[in-house]
Amino acid sequence: MRGRIKAILDAETVMGHRTGSNPARYVDHLQLVLPRSKKRSQVRHHAALPWEDIPSFVRDLEQRPRRAARVLHLLIFTATRTNEVRFARPEEFDLDTRVWSIPGDRTKSGRPLRVPLCERACDIVLSALPKAKYGYIFPGCKEGLPLSNMAMLTLLRRMSRPGITVHGFRSTFRDWVAECTESVSGVFAA
Repeated sequence: MRGRIKAILDAETVMGHRTGSNPARYVDHLQLVLPRSKKRSQVRHHAALPWEDIPSFVRDLEQRPRRAARVLHLLIFTATRTNEVRFARPEEFDLDTRVWSIPGDRTKSGRPLRVPLCERACDIVLSALPKAKYGYIFPGCKEGLPLSNMAMLTLLRRMSRPGITVHGFRSTFRDWVAECTESVSGVFAA
């Protein structure tokens, strides 16, 4: 945060909008004025499955016939967030080009997202299309709503995986990218 403030104040000085020294440069003195941030100590990472366990986990998932298993399956293959996959609509999927276009109002960044789909992800979407209802690929039991946000968590408990979270699969993907691919640092930022 201090770095950003310093850059902004430096830019304002260069553009002639302010004069004097930049107070954000005085690192040693800022601690006397600003409260100590506890955010770092409060960060709690979502429990994740080690990437090496994904093949056996997916095989187990494929044996489960319920909708929650298909939603979780698609989430794993696309490394998307829970609400992005829960609120997925049929018209967002272009199975010919194998791309899922998620509108910006459903992404954390607020920007539209284009997600490439592997063959198995396309198969999951294709098999879900006939059962789409209320405008959702994965409708819930309550009329007009998508599948519950607890459905995948409940599935994980039933699979005897209480130590992992649905969001943790994004971390699993990130770990795999970091360890097994020649990725550009920061391409997949959680």
